[in-house]
Formats: sequence, structure tokens, C-alpha cells
Amino acid sequence: HLSAYRTPPMAPALARNRCFHGALLLTLSQGLRSSATCTLNTQACPGSPVDWSHHASCMESRRFHNPCENVQEEIELRIEKNKDRKKLPGQYTLLSTQQGICSKGSRATSPQAVPGPYTDLFGFLYVSEPGGDCLVTSCSESQVESLCDFSTNFCNMFNLFCNEMDGCESLKHTLHYDAALFGKNCNHGKQCDGWETNKTQCTRR
Repeated sequence: HLSAYRTPPMAPALARNRCFHGALLLTLSQGLRSSATCTLNTQACPGSPVDWSHHASCMESRRFHNPCENVQEEIELRIEKNKDRKKLPGQYTLLSTQQGICSKGSRATSPQAVPGPYTDLFGFLYVSEPGGDCLVTSCSESQVESLCDFSTNFCNMFNLFCNEMDGCESLKHTLHYDAALFGKNCNHGKQCDGWETNKTQCTRR
């Protein structure tokens, strides 16, 4: 499905932050190595059978003050244990992984969810930094025609790494992270009230 995929534009703040932008270029370079195993593009997006302009998605880059090994282990453990925080929990599945490089998974909504059920795909790319931090680029995409997603694609990712400060339960590693820089594909337009990156939506029905 990647043949129909277009790379999402980055938010203006990303271009202004030179240090982070330089680190992101490393992520994109590292991401090229992931395609054989995780079939993600260089911004961690798994692709969709629906044209880019007709499905909801969200991409972010975030620095973690933890080793990449711990970040990946915590994310994949929450997928394995299906730690969905929604009031009607869906089903997380790990589709592919490469140690220190990438994770790819899916989340299906609860059979009781209305509208639905739907299945989204998501990916994570990990790059270790010299000081021991981990730069993570992640992306989630709807697999059906969609527009407003009520922060679902954002929450598909956020619920896999959020810490106790954000009301989440850590399984093995408490992760510490900076604010995210979002791709413009998280902004779904005026009809969706703009940026759908609302943490309070991550426990809704």
C-alpha cells in the first residue's frame, strides 16, 4: 500500500528547531533500514489502501530520556498485554519488530464501539542518541476512508508509552519524554476542530 502513500508535511515548529531537526534526519536515515522488517516509511507510517487525502492519520517525533531498548520493550510489552486505556478496549497486535530499529502493530476497535469496528496500523522508529536518550518517530493511519478521528490515531501511539504523570500505568519501564513535534497530518481541518492530539480522548469510549 505504500505506493499510494505520500510523506506527511512537518509542522512549522520542527523546521525552526534545528537541533531536533538534525536528530530527526538521523531518524529518517535509520528508518530506511527498517523497511524490510517493519514495512514502514521513513516517518514510521505503515501506509493505507486509501489515498493520503482521504484517511485520518497522525505522525509525531518525541525525545525519550530512556535508552531505546527500554522504550521499545515497554511499548511492545503494552501491545502484548493489550494495555488499551479506552473505556471500550480494543485489541493491540504486534505485527513485526526489529530490535533497536522499529515496531509495527495494529489496533482494532472494540466490537461494541460505534462507529466501527475499525483497524488502524501504526509504527515506531527508534534512534539512540549519544547521551543515552532515544529519538522516536511514530505514526498511526486509518485503513478506511475517514476524516475526523477524535484523536484515535494519536491515542493508538500515546497509550503505549505514556507514564504515570499522564495517568498511565507503566509495566516494566517508566518512560520520560519531551513534548512531541507533530506532523501536519495530525491537523484534520476546521470540521474536526484542527489538531486531533488530545490526551483526554485516550480514555474515552
